Amino acid sequence: MKNGKFTDAVNIDVTNKSGADVASGGGLLVGTALFGYAMGDIADDADGIIVTEGGLNVAALSTDVIAVGDVLNWNDTNKNLQKATSDLDGVAVAIGTKAATVTLVDIKLTP
Repeated sequence: MKNGKFTDAVNIDVTNKSGADVASGGGLLVGTALFGYAMGDIADDADGIIVTEGGLNVAALSTDVIAVGDVLNWNDTNKNLQKATSDLDGVAVAIGTKAATVTLVDIKLTP
């Protein structure tokens, strides 16, 4: 690219316009379609890096029972993944199981 900045499109520089600070490891919806997890703390209206692909262990709705292969959706109000349709659907696929009493699940982010 002549005047562009190269990116690997996995770890993406973004500006946090969510209206709140995002802690390292927290999910961040950028615009209406870009989603990833913060690689470090990102203050509101500050720049940071989100990871948009790969496997992670992240927060999910505590009452959901999740099986390997379940499609997971981002709830931007509660800042977690869930099985029910939400703010951004299909952001991840479960690669581990989660009981209704557990708050974390192993996932693969979907591009």
